[in-house]
Amino acid sequence: MVIEQIPEVRTCRLDQVIRARLSGPVNSHTIPFFQPRLEGECSENGITLALDLGAADYVDSDGVRWLQRLQAGLAERGGELRLAVRERSPVERTLNLLQLDRTFPIERYRDDAAARNLAGER
Repeated sequence: MVIEQIPEVRTCRLDQVIRARLSGPVNSHTIPFFQPRLEGECSENGITLALDLGAADYVDSDGVRWLQRLQAGLAERGGELRLAVRERSPVERTLNLLQLDRTFPIERYRDDAAARNLAGER
């Protein structure tokens, strides 16, 4: 039996940039948890959402479709979605297999210290 991490969203905002870090899987079970928290933060025009998936367990096909919808919603309001992933993580492998680096700006980092800096944590 695989025990998955409890989903969590941490956000911080600086002007028009919202940095958010997701923990747990990104799938059909957790999207209803993540979506209202991020949409509430990103409802204004011109917002850039820097979404750190370094602590995510994995992203499945439902998670990818959700990221694409999130990106489209931000773009409609003049905003942008940028992703950050840990190198050699299951999330990075999924995004690479689907060639989503052609669709999303993706920053890669090596360890959790870089993730904490990206998320504005100390």
